Amino acid sequence: MKVKQNTPTITILGEKCSGKTSFACTLASPKAYKYLRLLSEGFLRSSVQERKFVYSSTLNDGIFVFVKFDDGMFNTDDFMTFIIKMYASVLVHYGVNFYMKTFEAELLDYLKHITCFDERTSNQFDLLTDDEQSIFYQSMLDFIINFTKTNREAYIFSKVEKYCAEETKNKDKIVCVKELLSDFIEKSDCSKIFNSISELKKILFNKFSKIFGCWGTNGDYYACINFDSDSDSDTNFLINSLFGANSSNSDFGKYASLENLCKDITYHVPMNKGIVELIKGDTRLMEIFSQDEDYNGYSLTLIDSNKTKGVEVNGPLILFNPLSQVNRTVLAEVQNTCSVKGPIFILNSMLDIFVSECNSKNIDIFDLDIYAEYLSSDVLQEMLKERQRLVNDDLLKAELIRGCKDYVTVLPYSLKPLKELPEYSLLNTWTIILNEYARYDSGRELSGMNLF
Repeated sequence: MKVKQNTPTITILGEKCSGKTSFACTLASPKAYKYLRLLSEGFLRSSVQERKFVYSSTLNDGIFVFVKFDDGMFNTDDFMTFIIKMYASVLVHYGVNFYMKTFEAELLDYLKHITCFDERTSNQFDLLTDDEQSIFYQSMLDFIINFTKTNREAYIFSKVEKYCAEETKNKDKIVCVKELLSDFIEKSDCSKIFNSISELKKILFNKFSKIFGCWGTNGDYYACINFDSDSDSDTNFLINSLFGANSSNSDFGKYASLENLCKDITYHVPMNKGIVELIKGDTRLMEIFSQDEDYNGYSLTLIDSNKTKGVEVNGPLILFNPLSQVNRTVLAEVQNTCSVKGPIFILNSMLDIFVSECNSKNIDIFDLDIYAEYLSSDVLQEMLKERQRLVNDDLLKAELIRGCKDYVTVLPYSLKPLKELPEYSLLNTWTIILNEYARYDSGRELSGMNLF
Protein backbone atom coordinates (compact mmCIF):
# COMPACT_ATOMS: atom_id res chain seq x y z
CA MET A 1 0.00 0.00 0.00
CA LYS A 2 1.65 3.21 -1.18
CA VAL A 3 0.49 6.38 0.56
CA LYS A 4 2.13 9.80 0.57
CA GLN A 5 3.56 10.59 4.01
CA ASN A 6 2.33 14.17 4.23
CA THR A 7 -1.02 14.13 2.50
CA PRO A 8 -3.03 17.35 2.22
CA THR A 9 -5.36 17.46 5.21
CA ILE A 10 -8.76 19.03 5.87
CA THR A 11 -10.30 19.10 9.36
CA ILE A 12 -14.07 18.74 9.85
CA LEU A 13 -15.84 20.07 12.96
CA GLY A 14 -19.49 20.15 13.95
CA GLU A 15 -22.16 19.01 16.34
CA LYS A 16 -23.33 15.42 16.53
CA CYS A 17 -25.93 14.61 13.89
CA SER A 18 -24.89 17.66 11.87
CA GLY A 19 -23.80 15.46 8.94
CA LYS A 20 -20.02 15.83 9.34
CA THR A 21 -19.20 12.11 9.45
CA SER A 22 -21.51 11.42 6.49
CA PHE A 23 -19.68 14.11 4.55
CA ALA A 24 -16.26 12.79 5.59
CA CYS A 25 -17.18 9.44 4.03
CA THR A 26 -18.34 10.84 0.68
CA LEU A 27 -14.89 10.69 -0.95
CA ALA A 28 -14.95 6.89 -0.73
CA SER A 29 -15.48 4.58 -3.67
CA PRO A 30 -18.97 3.00 -3.84
CA LYS A 31 -17.74 -0.33 -2.38
CA ALA A 32 -16.00 1.46 0.51
CA TYR A 33 -18.87 3.86 1.13
CA LYS A 34 -21.17 0.87 1.58
CA TYR A 35 -19.39 0.25 4.91
CA LEU A 36 -18.20 3.71 5.94
CA ARG A 37 -21.72 5.17 5.79
CA LEU A 38 -22.62 2.98 8.78
CA LEU A 39 -20.27 5.11 10.89
CA SER A 40 -22.60 8.05 10.48
CA GLU A 41 -25.65 6.37 11.98
CA GLY A 42 -25.42 8.54 15.05
CA PHE A 43 -28.80 7.76 16.52
CA LEU A 44 -27.09 4.90 18.36
CA ARG A 45 -23.81 4.91 20.18
CA SER A 46 -20.84 5.02 17.89
CA SER A 47 -17.25 6.01 18.51
CA VAL A 48 -16.48 9.25 20.29
CA GLN A 49 -12.93 9.09 18.99
CA GLU A 50 -11.41 11.25 16.31
CA ARG A 51 -11.12 9.46 12.98
CA LYS A 52 -8.76 10.04 10.06
CA PHE A 53 -9.82 9.06 6.56
CA VAL A 54 -6.89 8.84 4.14
CA TYR A 55 -8.34 8.61 0.64
CA SER A 56 -6.07 7.26 -2.06
CA SER A 57 -6.61 6.60 -5.76
CA THR A 58 -4.05 3.77 -5.62
CA LEU A 59 -6.26 1.66 -3.35
CA ASN A 60 -8.93 -0.46 -4.97
CA ASP A 61 -9.63 -3.74 -3.25
CA GLY A 62 -10.30 -2.90 0.37
CA ILE A 63 -10.24 -0.67 3.46
CA PHE A 64 -7.24 -0.75 5.81
CA VAL A 65 -7.84 0.25 9.44
CA PHE A 66 -4.88 1.19 11.66
CA VAL A 67 -5.45 1.75 15.39
CA LYS A 68 -3.94 1.58 18.87
CA PHE A 69 -5.63 -0.24 21.76
CA ASP A 70 -7.10 2.10 24.33
CA ASP A 71 -6.89 0.62 27.83
CA GLY A 72 -8.10 3.76 29.56
CA MET A 73 -11.43 2.31 30.67
CA PHE A 74 -11.95 2.58 34.41
CA ASN A 75 -8.66 4.16 35.22
CA THR A 76 -7.90 2.96 38.76
CA ASP A 77 -7.15 6.44 40.10
CA ASP A 78 -10.39 7.79 38.65
CA PHE A 79 -12.33 4.92 40.16
CA MET A 80 -10.84 5.48 43.61
CA THR A 81 -11.65 9.17 43.31
CA PHE A 82 -15.23 8.21 42.54
CA ILE A 83 -15.42 5.98 45.64
CA ILE A 84 -14.05 8.78 47.78
CA LYS A 85 -16.61 11.22 46.40
CA MET A 86 -19.38 8.70 47.00
CA TYR A 87 -18.29 8.07 50.58
CA ALA A 88 -17.95 11.74 51.33
CA SER A 89 -21.46 12.48 50.05
CA VAL A 90 -22.99 9.61 52.05
CA LEU A 91 -21.19 10.45 55.29
CA VAL A 92 -21.94 14.15 55.12
CA HIS A 93 -25.60 13.45 54.37
CA TYR A 94 -26.28 10.54 56.76
CA GLY A 95 -23.40 10.74 59.20
CA VAL A 96 -21.34 7.68 60.11
CA ASN A 97 -24.34 5.84 61.55
CA PHE A 98 -26.09 5.28 58.23
CA TYR A 99 -28.03 2.05 57.81
CA MET A 100 -25.93 -0.58 56.06
CA LYS A 101 -28.87 -2.05 54.16
CA THR A 102 -29.78 1.36 52.79
CA PHE A 103 -26.17 1.92 51.84
CA GLU A 104 -25.97 -1.43 50.03
CA ALA A 105 -29.21 -0.76 48.17
CA GLU A 106 -27.91 2.59 46.91
CA LEU A 107 -24.39 1.40 46.21
CA LEU A 108 -25.25 -0.46 43.00
CA ASP A 109 -26.77 2.70 41.55
CA TYR A 110 -23.56 4.57 42.36
CA LEU A 111 -21.51 1.88 40.65
CA LYS A 112 -23.70 1.90 37.55
CA HIS A 113 -23.33 5.64 37.47
CA ILE A 114 -19.56 5.43 37.07
CA THR A 115 -19.94 3.23 34.02
CA CYS A 116 -21.74 6.16 32.41
CA PHE A 117 -19.69 9.05 33.78
CA ASP A 118 -18.57 9.85 30.25
CA GLU A 119 -19.71 8.73 26.82
CA ARG A 120 -16.55 6.83 25.98
CA THR A 121 -16.58 4.72 29.15
CA SER A 122 -20.26 4.06 28.69
CA ASN A 123 -19.69 2.88 25.12
CA GLN A 124 -16.87 0.57 26.21
CA PHE A 125 -19.00 -0.89 28.99
CA ASP A 126 -21.72 -1.66 26.46
CA LEU A 127 -19.30 -4.05 24.77
CA LEU A 128 -19.52 -6.34 27.80
CA THR A 129 -22.13 -9.06 28.08
CA ASP A 130 -24.71 -8.89 30.88
CA ASP A 131 -22.80 -11.59 32.77
CA GLU A 132 -19.49 -9.74 32.42
CA GLN A 133 -21.11 -6.56 33.71
CA SER A 134 -22.65 -8.40 36.67
CA ILE A 135 -19.32 -9.97 37.65
CA PHE A 136 -17.64 -6.56 37.62
CA TYR A 137 -20.39 -4.92 39.65
CA GLN A 138 -20.35 -7.71 42.23
CA SER A 139 -16.55 -7.57 42.70
CA MET A 140 -16.70 -3.80 43.24
CA LEU A 141 -19.68 -4.18 45.54
CA ASP A 142 -17.92 -6.79 47.66
CA PHE A 143 -14.83 -4.62 48.08
CA ILE A 144 -16.68 -1.48 49.13
CA ILE A 145 -19.05 -3.27 51.52
CA ASN A 146 -16.22 -5.19 53.17
CA PHE A 147 -14.18 -1.99 53.41
CA THR A 148 -17.11 -0.25 55.09
CA LYS A 149 -17.84 -3.06 57.56
CA THR A 150 -14.18 -3.46 58.47
CA ASN A 151 -13.46 0.22 59.05
CA ARG A 152 -16.75 1.50 60.35
CA GLU A 153 -15.54 1.58 63.94
CA ALA A 154 -12.09 2.73 63.04
CA TYR A 155 -10.51 6.05 63.91
CA ILE A 156 -11.24 7.49 60.47
CA PHE A 157 -15.01 7.24 60.91
CA SER A 158 -14.86 8.92 64.31
CA LYS A 159 -12.91 11.75 62.82
CA VAL A 160 -15.38 12.02 59.95
CA GLU A 161 -18.21 12.26 62.45
CA LYS A 162 -16.41 15.14 64.17
CA TYR A 163 -16.07 17.01 60.89
CA CYS A 164 -19.72 16.39 60.04
CA ALA A 165 -20.81 17.76 63.39
CA GLU A 166 -18.95 21.02 62.94
CA GLU A 167 -20.85 24.13 62.02
CA THR A 168 -19.28 24.58 58.62
CA LYS A 169 -20.59 24.92 55.12
CA ASN A 170 -21.60 21.69 53.44
CA LYS A 171 -18.99 22.15 50.74
CA ASP A 172 -16.25 22.51 53.34
CA LYS A 173 -17.41 19.37 55.13
CA ILE A 174 -17.25 17.35 51.94
CA VAL A 175 -13.75 18.65 51.20
CA CYS A 176 -12.56 17.64 54.69
CA VAL A 177 -14.10 14.18 54.44
CA LYS A 178 -12.58 13.64 50.99
CA GLU A 179 -9.12 14.46 52.34
CA LEU A 180 -9.50 12.06 55.27
CA LEU A 181 -10.87 9.22 53.16
CA SER A 182 -8.30 9.69 50.42
CA ASP A 183 -5.43 9.27 52.88
CA PHE A 184 -7.16 6.33 54.56
CA ILE A 185 -7.97 4.42 51.36
CA GLU A 186 -4.46 4.93 49.97
CA LYS A 187 -3.10 3.05 53.01
CA SER A 188 -5.66 0.26 52.66
CA ASP A 189 -5.45 -2.93 50.62
CA CYS A 190 -7.12 -2.10 47.31
CA SER A 191 -5.73 -5.09 45.42
CA LYS A 192 -9.23 -6.48 44.72
CA ILE A 193 -10.19 -3.32 42.88
CA PHE A 194 -6.93 -3.36 40.93
CA ASN A 195 -7.47 -7.03 40.03
CA SER A 196 -11.09 -6.48 38.95
CA ILE A 197 -10.21 -3.56 36.71
CA SER A 198 -7.27 -5.52 35.29
CA GLU A 199 -9.54 -8.49 34.50
CA LEU A 200 -12.03 -6.15 32.86
CA LYS A 201 -9.34 -4.72 30.60
CA LYS A 202 -8.26 -8.26 29.65
CA ILE A 203 -11.81 -9.09 28.60
CA LEU A 204 -12.00 -5.97 26.46
CA PHE A 205 -8.59 -6.62 24.90
CA ASN A 206 -9.67 -10.14 23.96
CA LYS A 207 -12.66 -8.69 22.14
CA PHE A 208 -10.37 -6.15 20.45
CA SER A 209 -7.76 -8.73 19.36
CA LYS A 210 -10.40 -10.88 17.65
CA ILE A 211 -10.49 -8.42 14.77
CA PHE A 212 -7.24 -6.44 15.04
CA GLY A 213 -3.85 -8.02 14.37
CA CYS A 214 -0.56 -6.66 15.73
CA TRP A 215 1.50 -4.56 13.37
CA GLY A 216 4.90 -3.06 14.16
CA THR A 217 6.48 -2.61 17.58
CA ASN A 218 4.72 0.54 18.85
CA GLY A 219 1.44 -0.98 19.93
CA ASP A 220 -0.06 -0.57 16.47
CA TYR A 221 -2.83 -2.86 15.22
CA TYR A 222 -4.60 -3.21 11.92
CA ALA A 223 -7.52 -4.84 10.18
CA CYS A 224 -8.37 -5.15 6.50
CA ILE A 225 -11.74 -5.38 4.78
CA ASN A 226 -11.14 -7.10 1.45
CA PHE A 227 -14.00 -6.34 -0.92
CA ASP A 228 -13.50 -9.65 -2.72
CA SER A 229 -14.00 -11.67 0.46
CA ASP A 230 -16.73 -9.69 2.21
CA SER A 231 -18.94 -12.77 2.29
CA ASP A 232 -16.68 -14.98 4.43
CA SER A 233 -17.33 -15.32 8.15
CA ASP A 234 -14.16 -13.56 9.38
CA THR A 235 -14.78 -10.51 7.20
CA ASN A 236 -18.43 -10.40 8.17
CA PHE A 237 -17.49 -10.47 11.84
CA LEU A 238 -15.04 -7.59 11.28
CA ILE A 239 -17.61 -5.50 9.40
CA ASN A 240 -20.30 -6.15 11.99
CA SER A 241 -17.99 -5.42 14.92
CA LEU A 242 -16.49 -2.26 13.45
CA PHE A 243 -19.29 -0.77 11.37
CA GLY A 244 -22.50 -2.71 11.76
CA ALA A 245 -22.42 -2.32 15.54
CA ASN A 246 -23.60 1.25 15.04
CA SER A 247 -26.66 0.05 13.17
CA SER A 248 -30.05 -0.75 14.64
CA ASN A 249 -30.05 -4.24 13.16
CA SER A 250 -26.74 -5.32 14.68
CA ASP A 251 -26.40 -8.28 16.98
CA PHE A 252 -22.95 -7.27 18.20
CA GLY A 253 -22.65 -5.97 21.74
CA LYS A 254 -25.28 -3.39 22.62
CA TYR A 255 -24.95 -1.40 19.45
CA ALA A 256 -21.50 -0.20 20.39
CA SER A 257 -18.66 -0.45 17.89
CA LEU A 258 -15.24 -1.91 18.70
CA GLU A 259 -13.98 1.51 17.65
CA ASN A 260 -14.63 2.36 21.28
CA LEU A 261 -11.60 0.28 22.26
CA CYS A 262 -9.39 2.15 19.80
CA LYS A 263 -7.44 5.36 19.62
CA ASP A 264 -5.52 6.99 16.76
CA ILE A 265 -8.05 5.56 14.31
CA THR A 266 -7.00 5.85 10.66
CA TYR A 267 -8.94 4.46 7.72
CA HIS A 268 -7.10 4.09 4.41
CA VAL A 269 -9.85 4.13 1.80
CA PRO A 270 -10.13 3.88 -2.01
CA MET A 271 -10.94 7.30 -3.48
CA ASN A 272 -14.12 7.85 -5.49
CA LYS A 273 -13.49 7.95 -9.27
CA GLY A 274 -15.50 11.17 -9.56
CA ILE A 275 -13.02 12.94 -7.27
CA VAL A 276 -10.08 11.34 -9.09
CA GLU A 277 -11.37 12.70 -12.40
CA LEU A 278 -11.96 16.11 -10.83
CA ILE A 279 -8.32 16.22 -9.69
CA LYS A 280 -7.04 14.99 -13.05
CA GLY A 281 -8.92 17.79 -14.80
CA ASP A 282 -6.90 20.54 -13.09
CA THR A 283 -3.10 20.81 -13.12
CA ARG A 284 -3.05 22.63 -9.78
CA LEU A 285 -5.08 19.90 -8.11
CA MET A 286 -2.86 17.21 -9.63
CA GLU A 287 0.22 18.87 -8.13
CA ILE A 288 -1.32 19.32 -4.67
CA PHE A 289 -2.90 15.90 -4.25
CA SER A 290 -0.39 13.74 -6.12
CA GLN A 291 1.26 10.88 -4.21
CA ASP A 292 4.41 11.09 -6.33
CA GLU A 293 6.04 13.21 -9.03
CA ASP A 294 4.76 10.98 -11.80
CA TYR A 295 1.08 11.59 -10.90
CA ASN A 296 0.45 7.90 -10.52
CA GLY A 297 -1.95 8.46 -7.69
CA TYR A 298 -3.71 11.07 -5.57
CA SER A 299 -4.47 11.26 -1.86
CA LEU A 300 -6.32 13.48 0.62
CA THR A 301 -6.81 13.15 4.39
CA LEU A 302 -10.00 14.19 6.20
CA ILE A 303 -9.98 14.47 10.00
CA ASP A 304 -13.43 13.83 11.47
CA SER A 305 -12.75 15.55 14.78
CA ASN A 306 -14.67 14.97 18.02
CA LYS A 307 -13.11 18.06 19.61
CA THR A 308 -14.82 21.39 20.04
CA LYS A 309 -12.57 23.42 22.35
CA GLY A 310 -9.07 24.71 21.75
CA VAL A 311 -8.64 23.04 18.36
CA GLU A 312 -5.65 24.22 16.32
CA VAL A 313 -6.19 23.67 12.63
CA ASN A 314 -3.06 24.08 10.48
CA GLY A 315 -4.90 24.04 7.21
CA PRO A 316 -8.44 24.19 5.83
CA LEU A 317 -11.43 23.77 8.15
CA ILE A 318 -14.91 22.56 7.22
CA LEU A 319 -17.38 23.75 9.85
CA PHE A 320 -20.84 22.18 9.77
CA ASN A 321 -23.70 24.55 10.51
CA PRO A 322 -26.99 22.77 9.62
CA LEU A 323 -29.92 24.67 8.16
CA SER A 324 -32.43 22.78 10.30
CA GLN A 325 -30.88 23.10 13.78
CA VAL A 326 -31.14 25.96 16.25
CA ASN A 327 -29.10 24.85 19.30
CA ARG A 328 -25.43 25.48 18.47
CA THR A 329 -23.53 25.17 21.73
CA VAL A 330 -20.72 23.28 20.00
CA LEU A 331 -20.38 25.93 17.35
CA ALA A 332 -20.12 28.55 20.10
CA GLU A 333 -17.23 26.61 21.64
CA VAL A 334 -15.54 26.24 18.27
CA GLN A 335 -15.83 29.85 17.25
CA ASN A 336 -14.59 31.15 20.61
CA THR A 337 -11.67 28.80 21.27
CA CYS A 338 -10.35 27.43 17.97
CA SER A 339 -7.38 28.64 15.94
CA VAL A 340 -7.42 28.17 12.17
CA LYS A 341 -4.51 28.76 9.78
CA GLY A 342 -6.22 28.22 6.48
CA PRO A 343 -9.50 28.73 4.62
CA ILE A 344 -12.80 28.08 6.41
CA PHE A 345 -15.75 26.39 4.72
CA ILE A 346 -19.10 26.79 6.45
CA LEU A 347 -21.31 23.99 5.18
CA ASN A 348 -25.00 24.61 5.72
CA SER A 349 -25.96 20.94 5.66
CA MET A 350 -29.39 19.25 5.68
CA LEU A 351 -30.54 21.22 2.65
CA ASP A 352 -32.82 18.34 1.63
CA ILE A 353 -34.63 18.56 5.00
CA PHE A 354 -34.98 22.33 4.59
CA VAL A 355 -36.48 21.96 1.09
CA SER A 356 -38.89 19.31 2.34
CA GLU A 357 -39.99 21.60 5.19
CA CYS A 358 -40.55 24.48 2.77
CA ASN A 359 -42.64 22.35 0.41
CA SER A 360 -44.69 20.79 3.21
CA LYS A 361 -45.76 24.26 4.39
CA ASN A 362 -47.13 24.89 0.91
CA ILE A 363 -49.23 21.72 0.69
CA ASP A 364 -52.52 20.89 2.37
CA ILE A 365 -51.90 17.58 4.17
CA PHE A 366 -55.51 16.60 3.43
CA ASP A 367 -55.07 17.23 -0.30
CA LEU A 368 -54.96 13.80 -1.92
CA ASP A 369 -53.79 15.20 -5.24
CA ILE A 370 -50.42 13.50 -5.85
CA TYR A 371 -49.66 16.19 -8.39
CA ALA A 372 -49.75 18.96 -5.82
CA GLU A 373 -47.63 21.92 -6.86
CA TYR A 374 -44.22 22.29 -5.22
CA LEU A 375 -42.29 25.53 -4.76
CA SER A 376 -40.23 26.70 -7.71
CA SER A 377 -36.42 26.81 -7.65
CA ASP A 378 -36.48 30.62 -7.58
CA VAL A 379 -38.77 30.72 -4.55
CA LEU A 380 -36.67 28.08 -2.76
CA GLN A 381 -33.51 30.08 -3.49
CA GLU A 382 -34.97 33.14 -1.79
CA MET A 383 -36.13 31.11 1.20
CA LEU A 384 -32.70 29.46 1.39
CA LYS A 385 -30.90 32.81 1.45
CA GLU A 386 -33.11 34.00 4.29
CA ARG A 387 -32.51 30.81 6.29
CA GLN A 388 -28.74 31.09 5.70
CA ARG A 389 -28.75 34.65 7.03
CA LEU A 390 -30.55 33.39 10.14
CA VAL A 391 -28.31 30.42 10.94
CA ASN A 392 -24.98 32.01 9.94
CA ASP A 393 -25.39 35.50 11.38
CA ASP A 394 -23.79 34.89 14.80
CA LEU A 395 -21.12 32.63 13.35
CA LEU A 396 -19.97 35.15 10.75
CA LYS A 397 -19.61 37.78 13.49
CA ALA A 398 -17.40 35.53 15.63
CA GLU A 399 -13.71 36.30 16.17
CA LEU A 400 -12.74 33.03 14.46
CA ILE A 401 -14.45 34.11 11.26
CA ARG A 402 -13.59 37.81 11.44
CA GLY A 403 -9.93 36.93 11.58
CA CYS A 404 -10.24 34.94 8.35
CA LYS A 405 -13.04 36.86 6.62
CA ASP A 406 -11.29 36.77 3.23
CA TYR A 407 -10.91 33.02 3.52
CA VAL A 408 -14.49 32.05 4.32
CA THR A 409 -16.72 30.20 1.88
CA VAL A 410 -20.37 29.55 2.78
CA LEU A 411 -22.01 26.60 1.03
CA PRO A 412 -25.48 25.05 1.23
CA TYR A 413 -25.05 21.32 0.99
CA SER A 414 -27.22 18.25 0.49
CA LEU A 415 -26.05 14.67 0.61
CA LYS A 416 -29.07 13.72 -1.48
CA PRO A 417 -29.42 15.10 -5.05
CA LEU A 418 -32.09 17.80 -5.30
CA LYS A 419 -33.84 18.37 -8.62
CA GLU A 420 -35.07 21.75 -7.36
CA LEU A 421 -31.53 22.94 -6.47
CA PRO A 422 -29.09 20.85 -8.52
CA GLU A 423 -26.26 23.38 -8.15
CA TYR A 424 -25.74 22.26 -4.54
CA SER A 425 -24.81 18.73 -5.42
CA LEU A 426 -22.07 16.78 -3.66
CA LEU A 427 -19.71 17.01 -6.65
CA ASN A 428 -20.16 20.78 -6.97
CA THR A 429 -19.51 21.17 -3.24
CA TRP A 430 -16.26 19.22 -3.41
CA THR A 431 -15.25 21.08 -6.58
CA ILE A 432 -15.48 24.41 -4.76
CA ILE A 433 -13.67 23.10 -1.66
CA LEU A 434 -10.76 21.58 -3.60
CA ASN A 435 -10.35 24.64 -5.84
CA GLU A 436 -10.28 26.93 -2.81
CA TYR A 437 -7.77 24.57 -1.21
CA ALA A 438 -5.61 24.91 -4.36
CA ARG A 439 -5.68 28.70 -4.12
CA TYR A 440 -4.71 28.53 -0.48
CA ASP A 441 -1.92 26.01 -1.13
CA SER A 442 -0.47 28.04 -3.98
CA GLY A 443 -0.49 31.25 -1.95
CA ARG A 444 -3.03 32.92 -4.19
CA GLU A 445 -5.84 35.15 -3.00
CA LEU A 446 -8.92 33.15 -2.10
CA SER A 447 -12.25 34.02 -3.57
CA GLY A 448 -14.00 33.95 -0.21
CA MET A 449 -17.29 32.99 -1.82
CA ASN A 450 -20.23 34.09 0.28
CA LEU A 451 -23.19 32.65 -1.55
CA PHE A 452 -26.01 34.56 0.12
